[in-house]
Amino acid sequence: MDYLKIFFVNTALLITLAYLANLFYKHTISYASVQVKQVCWVILAIFAGWISSFFGFRLGEDAIFDLRFVPLIISTLASRSPLF
Repeated sequence: MDYLKIFFVNTALLITLAYLANLFYKHTISYASVQVKQVCWVILAIFAGWISSFFGFRLGEDAIFDLRFVPLIISTLASRSPLF
């Protein structure tokens, strides 16, 4: 049951972060250059992975159950140049 709670907490955090990023993008970054947009995207993906691992469930001393791979998957799917 703890895994399910952690899954939903991580998912809710990532959805909230995506909503806030959408608002921020709509009102500020949409007027910026392409390079600034790419840098902001990378910073957002790193922050999303960090926030997901921060609220993860510790299985042991070395293992954390979290969803830090989800921002990476979303970044590769949403980016024009996934190699970036």
